[in-house]
Amino acid sequence: MKKTVLILGGTRFIGRYILELLNNDIFDVYYFHRGKTCFEPKVSSVEILGNRTNEDDVQQLFKQNFDVVIDISGERYEMVRLSVQYAKQNKPYYIFISSSSVYRQSTEAHNESDSLDLDCASSYTRDKIKSEKLVEDSFEKYAIIRPSKVYGPYNHINREQYFYEKLKKQDSIVLSRDPVLHFTYVEDLADGVCQILNKELTGIYNVAGKEPVRLSRFIEEIAKNMKASFSISWSNKTEAPLSDIPTCILNIQKMYDLCGWKPQFSLEEGMYNTLIYLKGR
Repeated sequence: MKKTVLILGGTRFIGRYILELLNNDIFDVYYFHRGKTCFEPKVSSVEILGNRTNEDDVQQLFKQNFDVVIDISGERYEMVRLSVQYAKQNKPYYIFISSSSVYRQSTEAHNESDSLDLDCASSYTRDKIKSEKLVEDSFEKYAIIRPSKVYGPYNHINREQYFYEKLKKQDSIVLSRDPVLHFTYVEDLADGVCQILNKELTGIYNVAGKEPVRLSRFIEEIAKNMKASFSISWSNKTEAPLSDIPTCILNIQKMYDLCGWKPQFSLEEGMYNTLIYLKGR
């Protein structure tokens, strides 16, 4: 008998890649979103429209029993709290996409057992930490996935696009610092999520790209694909994304040990695909 999978937020970015990897021979697939993004999945799936901040919508959604819930869009604690409140009665396998930002600042690679930044000034990080704890406490079967700096086609966060537009206009890029970061190509993340799902692993898992690079190297790869020259200037006042965050490196050995997963895309390959998308919009 097939299992039912619900994706919370399945059309903007990460969700669309996960949708395309789900096997219809194993899963009946549903995705819940607000209807603001036009997307037609290649896999057989059922679209459910609603707003996860609306309690009536969430309550109605979970009147159906889902075997698996993949929570991609839980950016705020209250959103996750509502979903967990109504989902837990049916005891699904709950997969929550968190973030590497939950870790305390360190120049060493983070293991999943490392301490979290409970006093972080960022409300996003605090909400992710609270949401992780809620998921752990509410479900017997759960997986918490901590990706680092996801990029790729359809990214709605203004990262690659910001640098692309700057380089297109031949503007100097202003950075306040040049942190070492572990970027994660979106298809690698989607593959990691599906590997965890297929093996029904419980616990916390880091997911990241092949190797960490400095932010300037990330920008350089965008410029290379554009065949553009670029210059960097330095100032404490900058709007450039990622420039003001600390170094973040993840140890992804646990994913390899437990499900054989490892990233397939180099930064060069991931950025090549990303720039094709940005140029074609």
